[in-house]
Amino acid sequence: MVLAFDLERVLLRILPMPAMMAQGRLLGMPNHMEMIRDHLWAINGTIFDAELRASKEPELEEWVTDVGAAIVDVEDLLGRILDWHPGGGAATASNRSSRSICSIRVASRQAILLELKETVGRLNYLVRRGSVLGLSKEKLESVDPRQEEEEYSTVLREEVVGRNEDVEEIIDILKQQQSGDGVEWQLLIDGDDGKTTLARLIYHHPWVQEQFQHRIWVDLPNVGYLDPMWIMREFTRSITGEPCEDIWQFYDGVHGSKYLLVLDDVSIGKEEEEEKWLQLENFLLLVGAPGSTVVFVPDPLVDFIECSILGSSVRNYELGDLSEEDWVKLWKRQALIRPDQQEEANAIIQSYIRNPSCDRSPRAAMALGSVFRYTEMNRWQQEIVGFLKHQVEEVLPGQEAVLIMLRYGPRKWTRVVLYVWLMRQDDVGNDEDLLHVLATEGLLPYSQVEGVKMMHLNVIDHALFLFTATKHCYILTKAYSDSTIPRQCLYLRMLVDSDTTMFPTILSLEKNKLRGLVLQQKKEMDHRHKYHILPIPEGMFANLIHLRILCLRAIRVQQLPDTVGKLLILRYLNLSRSEIQALPESLCKLRNLRILNLAHCEKLRKLPKRIHNLENLIILKLAYCTKLQMLPISTTGLVNLQELDLEGCRCLVELPEGLSNMKKLIDLNVYKCPLNQIPHGISQMSSLRKLSEHIIVGGLGNVFSESRSLMNLKVLWLQNLEQVSNSEDASTPLKLHDVLPQLSYLRLYWKWNDMDDMRSSELVSLRVLESLQPNPNLKKLEIILYAGEDFPVWIKEGFDKFDKLKEIKLINLKRCKRLPSLGGLHNLEIIEISGMDLIDTVDEVFYGENGTFPKLKRLGLSDMPALEKWLKVERRGRLFPRLEELTLIQCPKFKALEVKLWVSRLSIWLDNKMLRTSEFKGWQNFRYIEEVEIVGCQEMRCLPQDMERCVELRSLTIIGCDQLDCLPEWLQGFKDLKSLRMYGCRALSSMPEKLKRLRKVVIKGCPKLGL
Repeated sequence: MVLAFDLERVLLRILPMPAMMAQGRLLGMPNHMEMIRDHLWAINGTIFDAELRASKEPELEEWVTDVGAAIVDVEDLLGRILDWHPGGGAATASNRSSRSICSIRVASRQAILLELKETVGRLNYLVRRGSVLGLSKEKLESVDPRQEEEEYSTVLREEVVGRNEDVEEIIDILKQQQSGDGVEWQLLIDGDDGKTTLARLIYHHPWVQEQFQHRIWVDLPNVGYLDPMWIMREFTRSITGEPCEDIWQFYDGVHGSKYLLVLDDVSIGKEEEEEKWLQLENFLLLVGAPGSTVVFVPDPLVDFIECSILGSSVRNYELGDLSEEDWVKLWKRQALIRPDQQEEANAIIQSYIRNPSCDRSPRAAMALGSVFRYTEMNRWQQEIVGFLKHQVEEVLPGQEAVLIMLRYGPRKWTRVVLYVWLMRQDDVGNDEDLLHVLATEGLLPYSQVEGVKMMHLNVIDHALFLFTATKHCYILTKAYSDSTIPRQCLYLRMLVDSDTTMFPTILSLEKNKLRGLVLQQKKEMDHRHKYHILPIPEGMFANLIHLRILCLRAIRVQQLPDTVGKLLILRYLNLSRSEIQALPESLCKLRNLRILNLAHCEKLRKLPKRIHNLENLIILKLAYCTKLQMLPISTTGLVNLQELDLEGCRCLVELPEGLSNMKKLIDLNVYKCPLNQIPHGISQMSSLRKLSEHIIVGGLGNVFSESRSLMNLKVLWLQNLEQVSNSEDASTPLKLHDVLPQLSYLRLYWKWNDMDDMRSSELVSLRVLESLQPNPNLKKLEIILYAGEDFPVWIKEGFDKFDKLKEIKLINLKRCKRLPSLGGLHNLEIIEISGMDLIDTVDEVFYGENGTFPKLKRLGLSDMPALEKWLKVERRGRLFPRLEELTLIQCPKFKALEVKLWVSRLSIWLDNKMLRTSEFKGWQNFRYIEEVEIVGCQEMRCLPQDMERCVELRSLTIIGCDQLDCLPEWLQGFKDLKSLRMYGCRALSSMPEKLKRLRKVVIKGCPKLGL
């Protein structure tokens, strides 16, 4: 399926770019561009059939391989066309789309014309070869909806089954709205499948074409993120036909237009997106004539739109499944059943439909039809059973069926799966690296990489193996010099261990079309270990010229060959934890590079002098490059840089002047850098949203004065607050909320040598914390090593005003005698309290007046040496109604849990004698617990008897409990227990037989069990 995605990228995102069409006209080659487009659409109509048949038919496999090579070369050619301009040299950055794939190899008009002619001939040959091979054509996939509207509308109506009533009902609703005096909203939601298809039917409906002056279709490229400015630019561009960086420049051309706007894959479900939506809404209302309409299609990865944010004018249309008759009709058309197969096929599909768990969506009909079409008749029943098990139990069906399911899944979803597969590490995705790759590929804004939660991506983990079913994605399990990879390979994961010393020779000896190359360690390796790969052959980079993603983290190589400069379309380069000492100047030729990760390169001493030539660099990570003493002055020429991470660069004492030139910088992290002054020019960096900085002697007044112009700052980390040492500094008349009104995340960190220092500075610390009172819009607060016994007034008496606070961490507040009142914070989701040595009871103060912690999901109590009791209080509502996870770490005196918790996951890291005996009062309050994790309880010989009360236990994990010698018989009585994991329990010698037969049992490091 990988080729289909790459082909779609060229057809729907690169070729239609206004800049690309303008370049075709400027070069005088629009006809050649049209021919390329037509041939690619013809191939697109047959690529699905070809990819599914290729594994069994050698001729088709060769054709698919040749198509893949052609797509790569077409994309490279389009990049050079986009870069061409009459005066020679590369085009300016402003003429490029941030989401395009460009090459910086400049060519003359004559050279481009010759290559265009060759490309047209090559694609024409591939189309003719495909027709000879008897490939089935999918009509909808062979017509460009943007160029051939009449033909596409006809094909669309012919191909879609069972949606006529839905279409006419929505058209009637739209007709009724035309009498209104403003913009009306129609939301398509509550349907698992078919929403985009229905929206297309509406968009191309004859009445809509006549009624609306403009029809605009916007595919939102990002995962679960609303970008109002991007939508406004696309809206304006669609009407004017021109790139619109400044939308107000084109206001007269779009104002007063009656439009139908379809927003496909939109996500509006988080509170922080309400402001963004209001910005977009105001624009659409301003430019729209009465009767203008917006249709929303939810993002399939989120599949949720918060209607309350959109307002009362939303109309909600619920899209249901197909009728049985329509579903069977769609299935039959896709299945291509021969007459002699009809009887058995009908019997199998009827048994599927009668199953109450069956999926009756159009996607399921097409997927199951393709199963009948592409698998042998004697395996039909087996594949159908696999589908049903997948729907009910998330059990994967057979390989062909899985590939078919992938084909009919949402395209954005499938693209995300590909990058999860590529970047996974020991069966777990590396979240930051993965998010960076998603950003480079246009699926996520760079500015949102850190804040994106991975929960909605984790649901696709069970489908990761899909890509190994095709030779386009390949895992090289043994990296030897003579290792081979398939000729079709586009994405390569190379598993290496401590003995791996070289790259396969094949990467250096012949040209290939690799798009992604990722080194990953094998499971048994320590994550801190480095691979022994030393040299990178000169020829390797010279032959990987199509690479977009290159991850060579944790290698021992000390230098890169100059040929790295040939990777002209590289977008992502990760050399973190390597032994690189210096980077070659040729690296600065990589003008398409978006992300350069050099974090933890502890031998790196300098950056190239011409680093400013990386004009499209967005993220530069240099965290913990401990020998880096200075940045070249040219660093300030990285005008598109949004994130500069210098955390832990302990030899870096100053930053170059001219930081104010970096107008787009939104994240500057100089945490743990020994800077001798606040970064010069920081007060002019009005775009800055995140600042992690070092407090110097001179006090808060200096910090506040430098920060007053940073009105957009949302994240601020302040460290070394102990250096604010006198009362004048600590009692500045300003408050932090006066200086930074947009702040949403505040991290405050003191550093003390011993308790005596803390005691002597208690009063100053209190005044400092009082001055650092943030604005009520704060969402995340961390206070670390605060020296006071009590909190300032804004915490003690006014904390309830911070009703948007979602996360709070109180770490090592050694002298604090009370917990703050947190129960009344209605949006609080995460609490972490650690190292509060004097707290012996969680009491009424913690709950606050009438507080119930209504949205709290995670609560952690750790290193609380005096904690004995957690008291219950009387409330009308249930306490902790949404708590999902409770973590208890090193609370040696804890003996009584009196509050009843409906928590689903409990993690215990306690050496606590009472916990193991009837002296501990509280196991009865964990009755509804589903997952228990017990870690490092060294003295525990057997599980607590009272755990028998946890009757709904589904999963039990025990790690590093060295004295545990057996598991109790009563564990066999837990009917819902499905998973048992035991790691490093060296004394464990026996366990009940029934537990060994659970659905998932993992036992490692238990030598007495022979495991």
